[in-house]
This record gives sequence, structure tokens and C-alpha cells, in this order.
Amino acid sequence: MHKRFTRASYALAGGVAVTAALGLTAAGAVSASTSGIHASGGGQAVPTATKVCGKKCNDLFNLQLGYKFIPSTDGRYGSDLDLALAHNFTPSEDFIATQVGTLGQFVAGGVISSTSYVALNYPSSWPVFEEQFAPYSVTTGLCAGVSRRDLKQGGEISLRSCGSNARTLWVGDLANAVKDKHSIFGFDLPWVNGGDTSFSNALSLTTDDFGHLYLARLAMNGGAVNDNQEWGVKLGPAK
Repeated sequence: MHKRFTRASYALAGGVAVTAALGLTAAGAVSASTSGIHASGGGQAVPTATKVCGKKCNDLFNLQLGYKFIPSTDGRYGSDLDLALAHNFTPSEDFIATQVGTLGQFVAGGVISSTSYVALNYPSSWPVFEEQFAPYSVTTGLCAGVSRRDLKQGGEISLRSCGSNARTLWVGDLANAVKDKHSIFGFDLPWVNGGDTSFSNALSLTTDDFGHLYLARLAMNGGAVNDNQEWGVKLGPAK
């Protein structure tokens, strides 16, 4: 039997408050002081998930491609995820990003390696997320992650079983957050895969110019993370 991770809410470093179901969070209640970044508040009423999913869902987006491009999948276990132009009538784009705990909890529980880059370099209070496929707001138990074979540079992002191992866990890198008014936090940040056991150059969620999702080593450009590795979350539209 797979171990299921407890969903609860936690106070994060820098005064960031993130609840268990981000899609049910009032954007104005989310704030941060990390790196001088402050949330602007306000979800974006633009085409996102289906009308049924609405505010029960939320949308992960990338800084480089913009908030109108969100994850999409055909819904089968093992199928790839890509970023696609958001529509209100496309259940393949219905996802729920959820904080499932803190880094310290998963390291203490032996789920995330204690000698990995995230364990050695990030504060234990930093958030850990899962991105679950939920067509028409119905959770499927399938989350954005990587197979054992794809836990490498260039590895494909695909639907895997939520809560079964660290490869569906994503650690939020608050130190490399950048301002973004479209995110409910007021900023975007890298999502680093929890399954990576390397002690340097963490594997991070990445997109190319065509919306293809894959793992790549966290790339610093003049001291800043590349835009294609910066991720925000916005709420579904008020329908």
C-alpha cells in the first residue's frame, strides 16, 4: 500500500501563508516578506479551468510563457504534461496545486533524501507541493511527477500516482522568487523535484518555448533563475 501524505496548512518562511488547497485560498490573505517580495493579491478572472472546476481548481503557470498557458494532459497514468492555452471548457486542463507539507517533515520521514540539495540548502519550513489532475474538480490520484527513469536532466514530466514517492513532490524555492502580479502569492518561484538525490544543481520543473515540460538543473543567469523555471499559481475564474 502506498503511503499517503497528509494535507494540512503550514506557516512558511518569510511570513508566507499557504493553505492545503490553494484553490480555496483568498488571494489577499497570502503575503510574503522573503527577498523583499510582497503579494499583490487578486486572482485573475481569465479562462482557466472548466466552469465546473472553477475556484475549486487553480492554475500553475510559467513566467516565460505567461499566465494564459497552464498544464494539460490526456489524463492517463504515465501520460506527458505540457503547457497549453487555457480554456474554460477543457477538463484536460483541470488541476489542483496543493501544499502537502513542509520540507522538514518529508526529510524527517525519510521521503526526501537528507543528503539531497533541497535538504542541505533549503530551510525545513519551506513548502512542498503536489499538482493533481482533477477534471471537473474530481481528483484522480494522479499528479505531475516523473518516473524513476526520467529522474534526470531532460526527464519528461508525466502523470504519476500521488503520494507514493518523492518524485511527485515539488519543493518551493523561496530564495529565488520573483515578483509576478498574476500569481496569488504576488510572486513566482522554482519548483524543485523532491525525488532528486543529488547534493548540487537541483532538478527543477522547466518549460521550453513550446510548453514542453521537463526536468532541468536549476539554471542561474547572473544570479537569477531563468524565467522558464519560475512558476506561479492563479485561482480559477469566478463563475
